[in-house]
Amino acid sequence: MSSEYLVLVPGDNTSQEASRIIKGGLKMKAVEMDTERCKGCGLCAAYCPKGLITASAGLNHHGYHPVQTPDINLCNGCGRCALVCPDLAIVATRR
Repeated sequence: MSSEYLVLVPGDNTSQEASRIIKGGLKMKAVEMDTERCKGCGLCAAYCPKGLITASAGLNHHGYHPVQTPDINLCNGCGRCALVCPDLAIVATRR
């Protein structure tokens, strides 16, 4: 089974694609977080409409508090977290 990844490239209709995602025109199947890449900036938490993303108490190998989702099953699959992550630590696959 193949997975499709959403890749936004600046100058490549990115703002239109981002607008479509934010307005709910593209739903995601799964959101995966790479805790080792995460620097704990909190942008994903700020943009999560359901408030599901929080900082973890533990540290990753780089000394940052990565984000976590206590119950990923409550995620509505909007993909905003993956869109705003500057470290590409969150990947969302299309439904």
